[in-house]
Amino acid sequence: MMNHIWIKACDEPLRYEYGEASDDRDDPAIQEPLASVQEDRWGRFQWTTYTPPLERGTADDRLQAQKEAQKEVHRRTENLSSS
Repeated sequence: MMNHIWIKACDEPLRYEYGEASDDRDDPAIQEPLASVQEDRWGRFQWTTYTPPLERGTADDRLQAQKEAQKEVHRRTENLSSS
């Protein structure tokens, strides 16, 4: 089982990335990001998955956006493993 986590990637704009955590301090904190959530200029949160086809969505708060993006990533993973 992969150790997938959300980490804060930057503050301006507020952005989080989802993927496998890195054990190496010299590498980025997330290895092979699977999704991201970023605050837009209106205070809403845009989410995007990185596996083709890209999926995008919007939520009123960060946690909801993260849940939606994570759900989409896991749905794709299940579909790939059952193919």
